[in-house]
Amino acid sequence: MNNILPLQQKVANVESLQNIDIDACHEQKKVSPSNILIEFVKSMPKVELHVHLEGTLEPEIVFELARHNGIDLSPYFNDVQDVKSKCESLTGLNFFLKVYYRCASVMRTEKDFYDVTLAYLSRAKK
Repeated sequence: MNNILPLQQKVANVESLQNIDIDACHEQKKVSPSNILIEFVKSMPKVELHVHLEGTLEPEIVFELARHNGIDLSPYFNDVQDVKSKCESLTGLNFFLKVYYRCASVMRTEKDFYDVTLAYLSRAKK
């Protein structure tokens, strides 16, 4: 319930944006229209609109699930740091898809999907 009030105040701020004399603010160089909008957007709560669960896999979890499911990742990745460096240096769609599908392939059981979901939601909460 406490989260509703700040959101209502932010919505009220949208209405107050309509009442601002933009020309007067601009002439006085106090506030520009873009700064008002930027500050308003920064203050709004954010949400994830679309996410592929496999895309939320952290390299540590990839190796943990591979170990648990008896999957040998050594032909593709040396260690956690190798996965991180490959993710940071993606060079195109084909390379991205190879890394993505190799990481996603470690998810085999219902518990794997549960654990990955829980890990993502824990990070997203922050």
